[in-house]
Amino acid sequence: MAIKKLCARCNVLVDYGETYCSKHQAEQDQRQKDRHKEYKRLRNDKREQAFYSSNEWIAVRDRVKAKYGGLCLNSYYINGALVSCDLIHHIEEIKDRWDLRCAESNLIPLSAAAHNLIHNMCRNNKVKTQDMLRELKERWEQEMK
Repeated sequence: MAIKKLCARCNVLVDYGETYCSKHQAEQDQRQKDRHKEYKRLRNDKREQAFYSSNEWIAVRDRVKAKYGGLCLNSYYINGALVSCDLIHHIEEIKDRWDLRCAESNLIPLSAAAHNLIHNMCRNNKVKTQDMLRELKERWEQEMK
């Protein structure tokens, strides 16, 4: 029998790896979509926003996901866990290095949780965090030859 726990919003049992029951997960998903829409609406950099909707970005993003087998490199190497990537992160942010926006050497696949962690780490030490991400990519390249 699988381990169960209570939904974070009600008393319905859910599988241990989940946070919400199906009703509340749908509500959470909608809240996330609404938050993301509001975030995009309020963004100041329209060029950056347009880039993330471009065919150029979609193609390079999909190519990077495929190259790494859809894995989050941070979760794989730091936590020893196989976690699928939710997004492709720019090691050097495009606001700092627009010229590297599509350079695969500047892109790394991350899960949403790892992405949040990386952004928090960048606030403390951006250069050290960027170096760590580059090392994860180098390690993958060496091991997957």
